[in-house]
Amino acid sequence: LSEAVWGSEADPGMARPPGLCLLALLGLGLRAGGSSACWDPRGQPRRCMPVFENAAFGRTVRATNTCGSPPEDYCLQMGARHASALCHRCDASDPRRHHNASFLTDFHSQEESTWWQSQGHSMVGLSAGKAYEITYVRLKFHTSRPESFAIYKRSRAQGPWVPFQFYSASCLKTYGRQPRQFLRPGEDEQVAFCSDEFSDISPLSGGNVAFSTLEGRPSAYNFDGSPALQEWVTVTDLLISLNRLNTFGDDIFKDPKVLQSYYYAISDFSVGGRCKCNGHASECAPDEAGQLVCVCQHHTAGIDCERCQPFYQDRPWARGTAEAANECLPCNCSGRSEECFYDRELFRRSGHGGHCRNCRDNTAGPHCESCRQNYYRWEPQGACQPCHCHPAGAVGTCDPNTGHCTCKERVEGHLCNSCFCYGHSSACRAAEGFEETQIRSDFSQGTAPSPGRNGGHSSASSTQKKFGKDVDLSLFGAERPPLELTGGDGCSGRSLACPYFSVKPLFLSPAPWGQALSVSPCHPFMPICSWGCAWFREGNGVRHGHSTTPGTAGTLKISPER
Repeated sequence: LSEAVWGSEADPGMARPPGLCLLALLGLGLRAGGSSACWDPRGQPRRCMPVFENAAFGRTVRATNTCGSPPEDYCLQMGARHASALCHRCDASDPRRHHNASFLTDFHSQEESTWWQSQGHSMVGLSAGKAYEITYVRLKFHTSRPESFAIYKRSRAQGPWVPFQFYSASCLKTYGRQPRQFLRPGEDEQVAFCSDEFSDISPLSGGNVAFSTLEGRPSAYNFDGSPALQEWVTVTDLLISLNRLNTFGDDIFKDPKVLQSYYYAISDFSVGGRCKCNGHASECAPDEAGQLVCVCQHHTAGIDCERCQPFYQDRPWARGTAEAANECLPCNCSGRSEECFYDRELFRRSGHGGHCRNCRDNTAGPHCESCRQNYYRWEPQGACQPCHCHPAGAVGTCDPNTGHCTCKERVEGHLCNSCFCYGHSSACRAAEGFEETQIRSDFSQGTAPSPGRNGGHSSASSTQKKFGKDVDLSLFGAERPPLELTGGDGCSGRSLACPYFSVKPLFLSPAPWGQALSVSPCHPFMPICSWGCAWFREGNGVRHGHSTTPGTAGTLKISPER
């Protein structure tokens, strides 16, 4: 056969004759079997598997060599002294006399036996069309069994050929392996044995060779818990390499009649197993492209149900077992997304690995459980609303639960869109701080205050300085401190247009005032969102303070309200 049909790899584990290449097997479909049994009567998921079947039955088998092209004679082996007692003709062009590879996997009948036949070294290959979990491989020979042959397998399409089992009366010489049929616990269980059990020349016809894939492997009794054995029994393609015939030794004389009695002939090739669906399907069927696939349940997907569906990523995929179905679970996206992926770190932290993508309604978070930045909502199920924080007055974003913006210093309002001006101004701009004015007066009776920029009596003095937040105002009390400020550039008649804001005085030390002072700071030169002069003015709603005991003093701390 051409190189397109045969693989280019050498047979692993043995020296093959020159000029021969491995068979690249063709995939074929399989009839769908059974209905789903993946849910119990209560609707709970449970492990399910396709029916056990002969995975080789009816499938096409390819062989490197078949008798009949050109026609040739062969004789039945009856023993050394009757080598040519019964002879027949093999003719590939004659339907009554051909022995092609289709007879390997047809219906086997003891009464009307059919067989494939070939002289010399040959390879026979079978493809299951998809992965199967194989329990046994059985060959029934129409002639005596070979002295040496090997079984190879692929675990995935176009994967490497892996030794599956060797049979030989000379294991070490032929395949470089000691005869062995079991493993000890802890040894590599993906190792092919070599057996000399089926290599005798007798029986001359009808001898069987049955290879059990799990026999002699310690983890066979815990198959669900052994990924190594699960991989070991996974097969997409099988290759039988027939390496050496069994003879009586008379073939060394090259007698044509004797040589006609030595050939390979197999009447049945059967493979017992299940379509591999990892416990998540009860049947396999061709898809739209004719490819054999599992009819997956438990929200799994893939040819072998080997992964979870896109929105069912809340925990890692796992094979279904007798103890647990290990169905895939949906992501929790709060109804705001249909896309997610498995997040290993999220699963480690929370036990839920579904990380949502493309959250709707301005939501965010692994489960679309919170609002995006600059959005908020009152209730967990409510819609996320934009914060609308004023870009000039806000710091960062708003509270995600209330929508209340975080304001800069001396900015107020739910949206941080107003300066701290108590309604006296609608224009604001940044400033470095306040101005402080300290006024000292003895408030002597019978003297009139001297009007001027600094205010107070003639004995009053005034100093100014900038400060950050708080103002300390020291006053020396009088029986009736008639403090007035008129004229000048400070708060004259036109100073009424100067933006005022009110602050409450805080007594830091004892001061027996009859009532609290009310102070109106102002400044004639700049907008008073952050600036002001702490002068007292009589009238315009500003009340006087008075002391019941002349000569007492108090210290006021002026702090802007928020």
